[in-house]
Amino acid sequence: RVNISGFEDGLIKYTAEENVSVLGDGGPSIRRLNLLQIRATMLSNIIPPLKSSGGTVPSSTQIRHHNRRRCIFSNTIFSNTFLAITVLGVWSIYNLHDFISTNEKKADGRLRGVDNEQAARKAARETEAEAAMEANTEEDNAAADAKETARAKVAAKTKAKAATETEAEAATEGAADATADPVIADAGKKNDAAAHEIRDLSCINYGGPLQRSDVLDIVYWNDIVSDSNFTSPFHDQEKYLTFEPDPSGWNNCRMGYETIVVMAHAMGRTLVLPPEGKFNMLKNDKRPEKKSIFSFADFYHMESLDREHAGLDVISMEEFLKREIKKKRESIETGEVVKPPRGGKTNWDGEQLNLLWKYLRTVGYVKKWNPYSCLAAIPSGKGDTAVTDLQQIGEELSNLKPKKYDRNPNAVSASPIERLQEMRGSRNNLCIYDQEMQSQRLLHFMTNYEEGHRLLIHFYAFMFFYDWKHDLWSKRFVRDHLRYLDEIMCAAGRIVSLLREKARAIDEENINGDFDTLHIRRSDFQRQYPSTQLEAMELFNLSKEELTPGSVVFIATDHMDKAFFQPFSDVYNVFFLSDFKDTLSDLNISYLPMVDQIVASKGKIFYGTFYSTFTGYITRLRGYYATKNHMDGYKEGITKSYYFFPSNKKRDVLEYKSVMGPFWAREFPVAWRDINLDVKLD
Repeated sequence: RVNISGFEDGLIKYTAEENVSVLGDGGPSIRRLNLLQIRATMLSNIIPPLKSSGGTVPSSTQIRHHNRRRCIFSNTIFSNTFLAITVLGVWSIYNLHDFISTNEKKADGRLRGVDNEQAARKAARETEAEAAMEANTEEDNAAADAKETARAKVAAKTKAKAATETEAEAATEGAADATADPVIADAGKKNDAAAHEIRDLSCINYGGPLQRSDVLDIVYWNDIVSDSNFTSPFHDQEKYLTFEPDPSGWNNCRMGYETIVVMAHAMGRTLVLPPEGKFNMLKNDKRPEKKSIFSFADFYHMESLDREHAGLDVISMEEFLKREIKKKRESIETGEVVKPPRGGKTNWDGEQLNLLWKYLRTVGYVKKWNPYSCLAAIPSGKGDTAVTDLQQIGEELSNLKPKKYDRNPNAVSASPIERLQEMRGSRNNLCIYDQEMQSQRLLHFMTNYEEGHRLLIHFYAFMFFYDWKHDLWSKRFVRDHLRYLDEIMCAAGRIVSLLREKARAIDEENINGDFDTLHIRRSDFQRQYPSTQLEAMELFNLSKEELTPGSVVFIATDHMDKAFFQPFSDVYNVFFLSDFKDTLSDLNISYLPMVDQIVASKGKIFYGTFYSTFTGYITRLRGYYATKNHMDGYKEGITKSYYFFPSNKKRDVLEYKSVMGPFWAREFPVAWRDINLDVKLD
């Protein structure tokens, strides 16, 4: 047996199973026998006839005693004969011992250069037997240990969280008098990935910003202690959820990922992250020191998320497959044993994943939940009653006509049917997490456009919770914990700080350094939505009433020809992300779209592109900022945001709109309006 020490994978830390069998992925390890074992082996090979006939090998002492007894009853001739035989026997045994000793030394010499084949086979047989015993024991004890393990981990997480909070309170008290120091740039914490808390934003190791006010400027999340301790009634670490990322652009992937994470927590399942790979439409950084394939853990604090939340467990696909490879998995449909792909391969980073997805679709429970025909409904607890409650609401919903709640939202604590009506759009059905799904060990969410398997929807427009407090918790969870890495947030913070400096330099009365932002999507939209492709002068005319001549305007765009925006440059002080190359020189270029989004979300006035999920996320971030800073309209969930087109959508964000399809085309205020109702903020 060998012991495997802990290892790191992205931002997530794992500890491999101790006492691992020597029969591993690398093949059998050859055990060397000591000299005593070699001697025993050689003797058994040299003197097999004696043992096979039931005899034993006589010692010299036994032979001498035997000869003395024979001499009493024999004549001299016979005595001499036996004496001669005795001398011959002793001489033979002496030479045999010398022969054994010589060969023993030779064998020991050979053993130092080449592993003994017999010993290897013996070691392999022993190891296989031990592994089989361990596997049987593991299967027998798995059910009994699962609940105890889950309870222990939840308790450990809760204890760690409490200790961290105590440490944070002490640090805050100690730093209270030092807040004016410009070097204190964050919530006061070290930048250690293994100990990083999501609530803290540290820019010290990322080139700033270093002013505390500049860092707080880009913080939109809150630290709500009770939210980290919330656990789903279905929590079970031994049940898993796997999924296939959306193959389109980053923001479509992000939408589906948010839904999956919320779903994993709601169902109490361990979330399995897909292997590292390339994300469509994210440019690759060709510098050798920069990553070119990514996991979601390269964009979010997934290790901290796992550590800080008692009810959420996150592992890599490699860790999941290492656990599964020891067990025989059967097809959900046929019941036949299914072999893992590629002989049990566990590390699929950077690989083609078709075979892996096929395997998971076969051994996992796949349910077709089309977010455009149903809402994913999570019961308030285990048992038939909770599911029946949802079934009854589903029947009631199907008998009600869809209703708009524009400018007249329900209270966030309204009854289940009222909340369901407000988020239904045109959908009439519920996809309920019923007992059949609850009993499955592995749920797999596949992606297949043709068959309707695609989670291209905002989590809050798909996930319905019977308990309104669970609903609000899920929205705070995404806001406060599914945020970009410090490196990305800090890069955006540096750009925002520079834009504010430029704005104040242009207008001394602009004390806050306010600037406006635009997102103009062109490239692929020229093919997908030709009607959105307006000329620069048209875009300028549509937005000029809300923008101030001479002011600073930041434009987030995928259009590379900056001359296209000349009508804007003639009137405003226009800046693009490319104008800050020196500030972003150390950043992986795959992170630039996220930086673009965060900067664009900080504009006093914002104009975006309808149908773009890039604009959509900017709109939601603006809702988060408005809520945190109590900006005008935050109680109604509105912000000073506009769309260039269509003309009938231009002012949609200036008033409350309930969820309506196409759900991905924009974001809705239900995601951020009044979601702190049931908690107390400092």
